[in-house]
Amino acid sequence: MKPSKLGMVISVLGAFATTAAHAENGECRVEDKNKQIELCSIEIAKAPNDRVKGIGYLYRCQAFDILGNYSAALGDCERARDFLPEDGSVYNSIAIVHSNMGENSKAIAASSQAIKLTPSNGTFYNVRSNSYCEIRETNASVEDRLKAMRNGAFSAAQLQQYLQDAGYYSGSIDGNFGSASVNALERWTIDGCGN
Repeated sequence: MKPSKLGMVISVLGAFATTAAHAENGECRVEDKNKQIELCSIEIAKAPNDRVKGIGYLYRCQAFDILGNYSAALGDCERARDFLPEDGSVYNSIAIVHSNMGENSKAIAASSQAIKLTPSNGTFYNVRSNSYCEIRETNASVEDRLKAMRNGAFSAAQLQQYLQDAGYYSGSIDGNFGSASVNALERWTIDGCGN
Protein backbone atom coordinates (compact mmCIF):
# COMPACT_ATOMS: atom_id res chain seq x y z
CA MET A 1 0.00 0.00 0.00
CA LYS A 2 1.37 3.40 -0.98
CA PRO A 3 1.50 6.11 1.70
CA SER A 4 -1.01 8.91 1.16
CA LYS A 5 -0.11 12.34 -0.15
CA LEU A 6 -0.78 14.14 3.13
CA GLY A 7 0.75 11.31 5.13
CA MET A 8 4.09 12.23 3.62
CA VAL A 9 6.54 12.80 6.46
CA ILE A 10 4.39 15.43 8.14
CA SER A 11 0.95 14.80 9.54
CA VAL A 12 -2.13 16.87 8.79
CA LEU A 13 -1.71 18.47 12.20
CA GLY A 14 1.92 19.24 11.40
CA ALA A 15 0.81 20.94 8.20
CA PHE A 16 -1.02 23.48 10.32
CA ALA A 17 2.17 25.35 11.06
CA THR A 18 1.96 27.92 13.78
CA THR A 19 4.13 30.96 14.09
CA ALA A 20 5.98 32.14 17.17
CA ALA A 21 3.30 34.81 17.55
CA HIS A 22 0.80 32.05 18.27
CA ALA A 23 2.90 30.14 20.79
CA GLU A 24 1.78 32.19 23.75
CA ASN A 25 -1.89 31.76 22.88
CA GLY A 26 -2.47 28.01 22.79
CA GLU A 27 -5.20 27.96 25.43
CA CYS A 28 -7.86 26.73 23.03
CA ARG A 29 -5.66 24.23 21.18
CA VAL A 30 -6.32 20.71 22.48
CA GLU A 31 -6.39 17.11 21.17
CA ASP A 32 -10.20 16.80 21.29
CA LYS A 33 -11.25 18.92 18.30
CA ASN A 34 -14.87 19.32 19.43
CA LYS A 35 -13.53 20.67 22.74
CA GLN A 36 -11.12 22.88 20.78
CA ILE A 37 -14.06 24.43 18.92
CA GLU A 38 -15.82 25.08 22.21
CA LEU A 39 -12.73 26.59 23.89
CA CYS A 40 -11.83 28.71 20.87
CA SER A 41 -15.38 30.07 20.71
CA ILE A 42 -15.00 31.23 24.31
CA GLU A 43 -11.56 32.66 23.59
CA ILE A 44 -12.87 34.56 20.55
CA ALA A 45 -15.71 36.05 22.61
CA LYS A 46 -13.37 37.13 25.43
CA ALA A 47 -10.36 38.12 23.30
CA PRO A 48 -8.60 41.20 24.71
CA ASN A 49 -7.35 42.25 21.26
CA ASP A 50 -7.64 41.52 17.56
CA ARG A 51 -4.51 39.33 17.44
CA VAL A 52 -5.85 36.94 20.08
CA LYS A 53 -9.24 36.90 18.35
CA GLY A 54 -7.56 36.07 15.03
CA ILE A 55 -5.61 33.21 16.60
CA GLY A 56 -8.81 31.87 18.15
CA TYR A 57 -10.45 31.85 14.72
CA LEU A 58 -7.37 30.17 13.22
CA TYR A 59 -7.35 27.34 15.77
CA ARG A 60 -11.10 26.88 15.45
CA CYS A 61 -10.68 26.76 11.65
CA GLN A 62 -8.11 23.99 12.04
CA ALA A 63 -10.40 21.99 14.34
CA PHE A 64 -13.34 22.29 11.93
CA ASP A 65 -11.08 21.20 9.06
CA ILE A 66 -9.85 18.11 10.91
CA LEU A 67 -13.46 17.20 11.69
CA GLY A 68 -14.38 17.59 8.00
CA ASN A 69 -16.62 20.65 8.38
CA TYR A 70 -14.92 22.54 5.57
CA SER A 71 -17.42 25.36 5.14
CA ALA A 72 -17.13 26.29 8.84
CA ALA A 73 -13.35 25.89 8.62
CA LEU A 74 -13.10 28.19 5.61
CA GLY A 75 -15.32 30.80 7.28
CA ASP A 76 -13.15 30.84 10.38
CA CYS A 77 -9.92 30.92 8.36
CA GLU A 78 -11.22 33.93 6.46
CA ARG A 79 -12.12 35.64 9.75
CA ALA A 80 -8.61 34.84 11.02
CA ARG A 81 -7.19 36.45 7.87
CA ASP A 82 -9.18 39.61 8.61
CA PHE A 83 -7.43 39.89 11.99
CA LEU A 84 -4.02 38.50 10.93
CA PRO A 85 -3.54 39.60 7.29
CA GLU A 86 0.27 39.27 7.39
CA ASP A 87 0.40 35.80 8.95
CA GLY A 88 1.52 33.05 6.57
CA SER A 89 0.07 30.28 8.75
CA VAL A 90 -3.43 31.68 8.22
CA TYR A 91 -3.02 31.44 4.45
CA ASN A 92 -1.51 27.96 4.81
CA SER A 93 -4.59 26.87 6.76
CA ILE A 94 -6.83 28.36 4.07
CA ALA A 95 -4.83 26.38 1.50
CA ILE A 96 -5.30 23.13 3.42
CA VAL A 97 -9.06 23.67 3.67
CA HIS A 98 -9.32 24.45 -0.06
CA SER A 99 -7.23 21.36 -0.82
CA ASN A 100 -9.48 19.20 1.32
CA MET A 101 -12.46 20.62 -0.60
CA GLY A 102 -10.81 19.68 -3.91
CA GLU A 103 -10.32 23.35 -4.81
CA ASN A 104 -6.67 23.05 -5.78
CA SER A 105 -6.37 26.31 -7.72
CA LYS A 106 -7.59 28.21 -4.67
CA ALA A 107 -5.28 26.13 -2.47
CA ILE A 108 -2.29 27.03 -4.67
CA ALA A 109 -3.19 30.73 -4.52
CA ALA A 110 -3.47 30.65 -0.72
CA SER A 111 -0.21 28.66 -0.39
CA SER A 112 1.52 31.14 -2.66
CA GLN A 113 0.43 33.98 -0.36
CA ALA A 114 1.67 32.03 2.70
CA ILE A 115 5.03 31.54 0.97
CA LYS A 116 5.20 35.20 -0.01
CA LEU A 117 4.73 36.17 3.63
CA THR A 118 7.03 33.48 5.07
CA PRO A 119 9.33 32.17 2.33
CA SER A 120 11.48 30.13 4.74
CA ASN A 121 8.64 27.88 5.96
CA GLY A 122 9.06 24.49 4.30
CA THR A 123 5.61 23.28 5.35
CA PHE A 124 4.01 25.94 3.15
CA TYR A 125 5.90 24.64 0.09
CA ASN A 126 4.86 21.08 0.95
CA VAL A 127 1.18 22.01 1.10
CA ARG A 128 1.43 23.78 -2.27
CA SER A 129 3.31 20.79 -3.70
CA ASN A 130 0.39 18.54 -2.75
CA SER A 131 -2.05 20.79 -4.61
CA TYR A 132 0.19 20.95 -7.68
CA CYS A 133 0.33 17.16 -7.61
CA GLU A 134 -3.47 16.93 -7.54
CA ILE A 135 -3.72 18.92 -10.78
CA ARG A 136 -0.81 16.99 -12.33
CA GLU A 137 1.61 19.92 -12.43
CA THR A 138 4.53 17.54 -11.93
CA ASN A 139 7.42 19.99 -12.33
CA ALA A 140 5.91 22.55 -9.95
CA SER A 141 5.09 19.83 -7.43
CA VAL A 142 8.63 18.40 -7.49
CA GLU A 143 10.17 21.88 -7.27
CA ASP A 144 8.04 22.75 -4.24
CA ARG A 145 8.72 19.39 -2.56
CA LEU A 146 12.45 20.07 -2.89
CA LYS A 147 11.97 23.59 -1.49
CA ALA A 148 10.00 22.09 1.39
CA MET A 149 12.93 19.81 2.13
CA ARG A 150 15.50 22.62 1.85
CA ASN A 151 13.40 24.78 4.18
CA GLY A 152 13.08 22.19 6.93
CA ALA A 153 9.68 20.53 6.45
CA PHE A 154 11.55 17.20 6.46
CA SER A 155 15.13 16.05 5.92
CA ALA A 156 16.55 14.53 2.75
CA ALA A 157 16.92 11.22 4.59
CA GLN A 158 13.26 11.31 5.66
CA LEU A 159 12.15 11.94 2.08
CA GLN A 160 14.42 9.16 0.80
CA GLN A 161 12.98 6.78 3.41
CA TYR A 162 9.46 7.78 2.48
CA LEU A 163 10.13 7.20 -1.23
CA GLN A 164 11.79 3.87 -0.47
CA ASP A 165 8.82 2.76 1.65
CA ALA A 166 6.52 3.77 -1.21
CA GLY A 167 8.56 1.62 -3.63
CA TYR A 168 10.15 4.41 -5.69
CA TYR A 169 13.68 4.62 -4.30
CA SER A 170 16.16 1.78 -3.91
CA GLY A 171 19.30 3.71 -3.01
CA SER A 172 20.83 4.22 0.39
CA ILE A 173 19.20 6.47 2.95
CA ASP A 174 22.16 8.80 3.27
CA GLY A 175 20.63 12.30 3.21
CA ASN A 176 22.32 13.03 -0.13
CA PHE A 177 19.37 13.94 -2.34
CA GLY A 178 21.09 13.39 -5.68
CA SER A 179 19.81 12.41 -9.12
CA ALA A 180 18.53 8.96 -8.07
CA SER A 181 16.51 10.54 -5.26
CA VAL A 182 15.16 13.29 -7.52
CA ASN A 183 14.24 10.66 -10.15
CA ALA A 184 12.33 8.68 -7.51
CA LEU A 185 10.53 11.85 -6.38
CA GLU A 186 9.58 12.64 -9.98
CA ARG A 187 8.22 9.12 -10.58
CA TRP A 188 6.24 9.21 -7.30
CA THR A 189 4.82 12.60 -8.28
CA ILE A 190 3.88 11.44 -11.81
CA ASP A 191 2.06 8.50 -10.20
CA GLY A 192 -0.08 10.90 -8.17
CA CYS A 193 1.90 11.45 -4.98
CA GLY A 194 0.67 8.30 -3.30
CA ASN A 195 -3.01 8.78 -4.10
